[in-house]
Amino acid sequence: VPVTTALQSQYAEALRLGLTAFAHLNKTTNVGAVQTRHEFTVNGRTVIGFSDRIDADGTIVDHKWSGSPRWDKDGNWDMSWVAEKRDQLVVYWLARMAEYKRFMMGDQDHGQVFGPPVEPAGMLVVCYMRANSKTPVIKEHRMEFTNEDKDRVLRVIVEADQVARSGRYPARPGDACGFCSNVSRCRTDSQRCDPDRKSVV
Repeated sequence: VPVTTALQSQYAEALRLGLTAFAHLNKTTNVGAVQTRHEFTVNGRTVIGFSDRIDADGTIVDHKWSGSPRWDKDGNWDMSWVAEKRDQLVVYWLARMAEYKRFMMGDQDHGQVFGPPVEPAGMLVVCYMRANSKTPVIKEHRMEFTNEDKDRVLRVIVEADQVARSGRYPARPGDACGFCSNVSRCRTDSQRCDPDRKSVV
């Protein structure tokens, strides 16, 4: 769909309304850090990510802008979508635990302060807003992380590392196919190598 000047204006207005609503919702929020770089190592592989926000109480917050609601008409969250985003927040939590451990092993000797406490807490903040809409909808979903979360995400990281080291990247159909620029190539390769495999969307 061509991006016309009118459509650009609609998107700009949607962005203005969404950000205004978000600022109003969070006007009393006690923020500890924003756009924080995180880094930790698993089996010799460095994992790097950037969290959107860490509140003063240690809650790791990820902001999402969505053109479609991530909940049903009754306000119940799409838990499969939440589960995927949960893992992203768990990665930041794992990184913060590793960072705190490194800090306690020496960084505090230089007079540095670690920052917000490390807590097993996360929150998704989703702004649902479409071009030409008049009212943004913002919902928050809080979560607590568990040892099961830690073990699962570490296992996924190790598996991803093994795939990367093998140099073979099997197709994994999912939501990302909707905006991937390699879908045609992926479809062709998947059908050629494994005709019985679930087709790429």
